[in-house]
Amino acid sequence: MIINVDTGKIIVQDFKRADTFGKRFWGLLLRRKPIVDEGLLLSPCRSVHTCFMAFPIDVIYLDRFMLVVAAYSEVRSWRFLKSVKGVQHVLEVPSGTVVATGTKRGHKLEFLTNYLTNISE
Repeated sequence: MIINVDTGKIIVQDFKRADTFGKRFWGLLLRRKPIVDEGLLLSPCRSVHTCFMAFPIDVIYLDRFMLVVAAYSEVRSWRFLKSVKGVQHVLEVPSGTVVATGTKRGHKLEFLTNYLTNISE
């Protein structure tokens, strides 16, 4: 689970981490249906594009302390988001999440894991 500490709102219930070149390269490109209540954390990552994406997404740029450096809402296919100084991670979430959770520059995100789920895997 990822929450916005400043607003107290849940960003997504579940997320996956793309921490290799291959995982970052493919990201959400192979998905045909929009993501729902899940996200993808690209790390390390400084910028993204949405070429070949089948649906719009929200994109949150984070620094090494998981502070929001920039937040983009409803990024459609074939867009290129520039790198922003200080970005270490990029979080891709369902379209509308940024507005619904009030996420903006300077907010802190917190990543919580369900330890029971992790132990049983």
